[in-house]
Amino acid sequence: MNPKQRKLNTHTKTQKLEGKSSLPSVKSSITFSFEFCSSNVGLKAVKANHLEALLQDLSSLSKKQWVEVLNQPKETPLGYEQIPFQKSRFSKPLPQGYPEDVSKVDVFRICKQKARLIGKKSSVEPALFYVFWVDFDFSVYNHG
Repeated sequence: MNPKQRKLNTHTKTQKLEGKSSLPSVKSSITFSFEFCSSNVGLKAVKANHLEALLQDLSSLSKKQWVEVLNQPKETPLGYEQIPFQKSRFSKPLPQGYPEDVSKVDVFRICKQKARLIGKKSSVEPALFYVFWVDFDFSVYNHG
């Protein structure tokens, strides 16, 4: 094999490895980030009697793949839906510093449908879900 062919083969192998994204796909398990979670409607607002149910649901969701979640009707336990983010519909602003444009938010129905986990699935790291709000009193957006 001449040096040009060797260099081409090495480059092709590198491309193939780089072509396989190191980022998780929709088949990856969900990872939750609370980096942008609002403190007034976030973990500080979770009452002690809800904490165990919240942790159980987070544990269950983190064992699921996005493809499972995306196909799950919102009416089911740990149901999922996407809703448009309209400032007029939301009582809370988007978290400061969130780097992506948000036209829709993702909502998990948690704690036996008694609360909502609201945030955004990252477009950069597909398995990552940024939690914005943990809503136990249905005050973050108009459910109308």
